Amino acid sequence: MTDPLSESAIPASQHRLLTAWKALSAHDRPKLAAEVAEVDFELLARLWTQAQTAQSTETVAARMARAGVPRQLVRLSDPDRQSAAPLGEGLLREGRVGVILVAGGQGTRLGFDQPKGLYPISPVRGATLFALFGEQIRELVRRFGRPIPWFVMTSEATHEETVAAFAAENHFGLPSDDVYFFRQGRLPALDRATGEVLLSGPDALALSPDGHGGLIKALQDAGLLEVMATRGLTTLFYHQVDNPLVRIADPTTLGLHVRHRAEVTTKVVAKLNAAEKVGLLADLDGRTEVIEYSDFPAELARETLPDGSLRFWAGNTAIHVFEREFLVRLASGAQELPYHRAIKKIPFWDGTRLVEPDSENALKFERFIFDSLPAANVALVVETDRDDEFTPLKNATGDFSPDHVRRALSARARTWLRDASVSVPDEGAIEIDVRLALSSSDLHGAAIEISSRAGGWWVTGRRP
Repeated sequence: MTDPLSESAIPASQHRLLTAWKALSAHDRPKLAAEVAEVDFELLARLWTQAQTAQSTETVAARMARAGVPRQLVRLSDPDRQSAAPLGEGLLREGRVGVILVAGGQGTRLGFDQPKGLYPISPVRGATLFALFGEQIRELVRRFGRPIPWFVMTSEATHEETVAAFAAENHFGLPSDDVYFFRQGRLPALDRATGEVLLSGPDALALSPDGHGGLIKALQDAGLLEVMATRGLTTLFYHQVDNPLVRIADPTTLGLHVRHRAEVTTKVVAKLNAAEKVGLLADLDGRTEVIEYSDFPAELARETLPDGSLRFWAGNTAIHVFEREFLVRLASGAQELPYHRAIKKIPFWDGTRLVEPDSENALKFERFIFDSLPAANVALVVETDRDDEFTPLKNATGDFSPDHVRRALSARARTWLRDASVSVPDEGAIEIDVRLALSSSDLHGAAIEISSRAGGWWVTGRRP
């Protein structure tokens, strides 16, 4: 028996998919039917057409040549930031802040076959990424006396395991009603030559996550933009799962966001060098944008100022603050985020077997949340200290590996303690209890205890 949901939903131009559908028995069709029901074939047709008329490298380079320093920029040395914290604290005390965590990735590049958020990363306790984030939110709730709802975006690959892990850990001390899970969307890969969707098996599409820019649609589809409104949230702190140094909902950043009446605020760090593979914040045609490093001409990336520093220095940390109303406006479709294409080598089902292609055979499409910046009435850029807030976990070895990240966490703890005139052991891993300090300033005047633990040093105590 034909399933009208699927066959009627498949355009006639999708010959490979129609053939696969007709070859399946009624018993074997439900899985493919469910995946087909997710697909917006009109969107795919538009993306395919756009891919055939992609912007040339020369045009990109010419546009990048007009780039300048972001217009709304707060540097580390700016005195404006010193008095902003009370404004951010006010938001937290009024219960107007929520946190968005993008956690759809797996730890494949780390040789870890679970959601990346379950990777044990803290230098002394071996606490997971999820635990480090949850503990920060719990401490903020304790200090400011109001709930901070936590919105966790998963993917098909990570959802069930993530939800189970949070439940097993009692949601890291947070009420379960304050933690919301929602799935990232997916898009099928297209055959590079024909524009037809690829299959990964006789009853399955070759689906991939639609990028962190899919957040907005995912929130809308899950009804969470309405939940945010009902709960009185006006401001959302956003970060990704791979950066354990992130200081969640820190009052200074929230306060600067409020003071400048920003719709989106982005934290940046000074690039390590011209070749570092990180997106750049810049002004383009009067709007602040994030420019992917792959789109930025190498000669421009190497340009320096008279003092020898890079002209384009502001590296994207993927830490943002959004106004909820801005996300609602984007979700309405009034200002849609663009899709980016990637040419990939993707195995595909040819009707009888799974084929491993010799060359790039497919187009994948995804959206990036940073593409929302040009749509904002005010897009604020706030510089932060890399050593204090940004060392993402990316690779199994070398830079941004677990060893690198653990060293960075220990180094930050030592810096905080020494800034507070606390004598610290020179050797060994060191970790500070989040109940004692969320920032360096929390340690000033505190009664501090340092004890040996698991081959390192565990710091606890009591704040004044």
